[in-house]
Amino acid sequence: MRKKRNPQCSMELHYVPHEICSQLSGISQWLDAHPQFNDWIYEDLSSGDKQNTGRNGLSAESVLRAALLKQYLNCDYDYLSFVLMDSMLFRDFCRLEPNQRPQSLQFAWAHQPSYCIYMGTD
Repeated sequence: MRKKRNPQCSMELHYVPHEICSQLSGISQWLDAHPQFNDWIYEDLSSGDKQNTGRNGLSAESVLRAALLKQYLNCDYDYLSFVLMDSMLFRDFCRLEPNQRPQSLQFAWAHQPSYCIYMGTD
């Protein structure tokens, strides 16, 4: 099952006095002002799937934010997995729930969008 958003997650980033924090805060505010992107991602991720089966995946919002963070950092999925385990700022930006830990980030295969990211929960 997938949600569009994580309503429990904070809308504010963990403050770090650094330019990256300011830039991610600006991106986050822009994304919050344009929720239609979450709707598009949700529709794309849930098309053809059974809505009420399986374990909870990342929300569409978190998938979008993780994909943007990957591009922002210009990194591979292994490094993205590491920074999402290590950095409160990046976890806050992606609006991950406290129990969500990156177990494996995989490239999406054919017929799936390139921003499709798997993250398990503990």
